[in-house]
Amino acid sequence: MNEPLRRYSLDPYSFEDVRKQGCVYVDKTQFLANFSTHRCYVPVFCRPHLLGKTLFLTTLKAYFEGKKELFKGLYIESVEEELAAQQNREPWKKHPVLHLDLSFGTYRTETGLEDVLQSKLARWEDEFGCAQRTDSINFRFIDIIRHLYRETGQRVVLLVDGADAALLDTYDMPELNDKHNRTLCGLFNITKSHDINIETCFLTGLSRIRERDIFGSFNNWCDLSFSRDFYNVCGFTEQEVRDNFPLELKALA
Repeated sequence: MNEPLRRYSLDPYSFEDVRKQGCVYVDKTQFLANFSTHRCYVPVFCRPHLLGKTLFLTTLKAYFEGKKELFKGLYIESVEEELAAQQNREPWKKHPVLHLDLSFGTYRTETGLEDVLQSKLARWEDEFGCAQRTDSINFRFIDIIRHLYRETGQRVVLLVDGADAALLDTYDMPELNDKHNRTLCGLFNITKSHDINIETCFLTGLSRIRERDIFGSFNNWCDLSFSRDFYNVCGFTEQEVRDNFPLELKALA
């Protein structure tokens, strides 16, 4: 019982923070390999609260940003070069990534969703040096994607966390719910005409609510929520607990 217990992240929302702080991380990067070989343009993944959706999304972010050093000793490090050769690309190829987190916000007001989107767009414009030419949410989004593609020569990766949050938050307010739904449809619909600038999109959510409206804005979307290849991407299986936490189980006993 003298073995020192390891360090845990109490707020494990960022893969990069977990790795840089030396916290315990159960290796889920085999799913990056599954995702890399999956031919769907817009994967959708739904799970309940606090099961690791954001952690996986930030793992995707680090992967597409080519941050090889964060994956040292993990599964994906051992197979990335082979995957890259199979797909005729460079290993750890760096893409510009837009991470849109909609899971936190106040949506029960007329401008709630628009305020969240406007704030995020403003931060992206400042971060990437993209001048604002219009007040339109959709056209600002298009301008940012085009700007990143021109500046880097690489297609943009779009990661959307909590894609259904605004709809779930206003489920008992039909008119506002419909308004938010139309806003999201308009935003996501631009991917159809600008997919030449987009490498892939990945959406997470709590449920498949109104999926025909939101996800119908995308071409070639697929639901991975019940896929055999991704069923345990979130949470821990009993075997993962036994393999990764033997000291902690011993201390608990």
